[in-house]
Amino acid sequence: GAANTLDDYEEGTWTAGYEGATVSASNTIGYYTKIGRQVFFQFYSSSITISSASGSFRITGLPFSSSSATEAYALFLYQHGNAVDGNSRGGIVGKGDTALIFLDDGSTGQSTAINGSTKYVMVSGHYFV
Repeated sequence: GAANTLDDYEEGTWTAGYEGATVSASNTIGYYTKIGRQVFFQFYSSSITISSASGSFRITGLPFSSSSATEAYALFLYQHGNAVDGNSRGGIVGKGDTALIFLDDGSTGQSTAINGSTKYVMVSGHYFV
């Protein structure tokens, strides 16, 4: 019935950008599905080359700004990757932001990128807008 209809559904692509390093990438396209306030996303970089890594490594370009509500942090999973230090297995979507922030494993410390070629990033997650 009417109570079970979706009032906001959208599918599309988003373009990944990078902060905290210079990245040469052949693929920058990620995918998302938005259902109501919930956004599901995924991205696979293919092989990238990283140079000039310094500071927090972030992937930018998520299709919608995340909620900025108190303690509204969302998590993402980082798998099949060798581009980030600190044994990172994921991180958070910044509050009121459109970026993925990688965190060191077992810590809230932000990860940095690892310079080199044939690096990979595969991420998947969800967040509220």
